[in-house]
Amino acid sequence: MSSEISNPNVTNHVTVLVRAYADEPVSLRVKAINESSVEVFDSDIEKSLNYPAHYVYEYDPVLYNELKGAFEKEEHQDLIS
Repeated sequence: MSSEISNPNVTNHVTVLVRAYADEPVSLRVKAINESSVEVFDSDIEKSLNYPAHYVYEYDPVLYNELKGAFEKEEHQDLIS
């Protein structure tokens, strides 16, 4: 995957694509960008998580749907970049 989120000027709460546990693609929102991580949340901003910056990408709905489909079909080779 490309388009890693590393720009500290990205507006907070923008939707991003996160490479989560077991390579599951997850759509989350940015709370904050730190030196080497991105703090993201789903529906509750108070329950945020930090992911390494290299696991967070610009959100692309087409790519997200393709990756989600591959993950659900357990086609994990299609999830590896």
